[in-house]
Amino acid sequence: MNKIDTLLMTNKVLITCGTGGVGKTTLSCALGVRAAELGRKTIVITIDPAKRLATALGLDSLTHDATEIALKDVPGKLFALMPDTQRSFEEFFDAISPTSQISEKIKSNPIFQILGQEFSGAHEYMALQKLSKVYNSGEYDLIILDTPPNRQALAFFEAPRLLKKFFDEKWIRHLIVPSSRLAAGSIRKALEMLEKLTGVGFITHLISFAASVFETEKKFTERLEQVIHVLESKETGFIFVATAKPELAYEMNHFISELERRGYRFNGLIFNRSLSKLAVSQDLPASAALIIQQWIKKEELTLSRLSSESIAIIPECSRDIHSIGDLTHVARLFVH
Repeated sequence: MNKIDTLLMTNKVLITCGTGGVGKTTLSCALGVRAAELGRKTIVITIDPAKRLATALGLDSLTHDATEIALKDVPGKLFALMPDTQRSFEEFFDAISPTSQISEKIKSNPIFQILGQEFSGAHEYMALQKLSKVYNSGEYDLIILDTPPNRQALAFFEAPRLLKKFFDEKWIRHLIVPSSRLAAGSIRKALEMLEKLTGVGFITHLISFAASVFETEKKFTERLEQVIHVLESKETGFIFVATAKPELAYEMNHFISELERRGYRFNGLIFNRSLSKLAVSQDLPASAALIIQQWIKKEELTLSRLSSESIAIIPECSRDIHSIGDLTHVARLFVH
């Protein structure tokens, strides 16, 4: 069994990472197709804002709920989804709130709407919650998570720990659960002055929202712990996708080392869009042959600078991937 098939059969979660424009989303889909060919019930989750997953699957769009992808003559099944941030937020607070009244109070607060629509990282964090929910459901043999480009991904993976610190911040606790009337009064006076600058009602909504969220603290923390558990699990592997970009080798190495430093299990590197395995025809014009040779040299230089050996090298395809047939072709390239 080759290295890719081994990973698909032994992991419960595979998380694909990489810089933008390297074909990461396409390879995530192809990994899902290959897993289905191996008999696994697989789901691919994407948080790619460009919505390339739907395009690669030959669909107009993906929804918050799992959509089955029709595959012919394979023993497994393939599903895909793209979490809706607002709906994920609503489902999340419905699940962790002690009462429906508290849940409605949180969801009706204007701050909630800001978090769901404009807050940086909210979309990514809710995708992690979706990952955790799908993981804990036990419905799938394999979950493949397609992440944003790697500069955002490091912050993305740190989100659970950062959110966990929210409940440990002393100034927030003094505001919501004051240790003394004097402390509470001083903080509120400062906030009243701030509200004159930010607009009437903003600070009031913020305090109300924070107070409501604190009522969910126990279950909120439990959900955060579940996400961290999934990311650190021995059943979860990380794959980095790269192309011939020697100038980005340092960044790639840094990202891989940061994954390992955080306790995540790095499974290897897939080198995509390679020309090194393609037979160069003697009928090619000299200029075309020179371009190919120069590209192959870039590949060799990139691979020499990377701290990780590749577990698969995928050749450049002659056209963009827009159908299940195209993805099946790419999936077979993992085997050879």
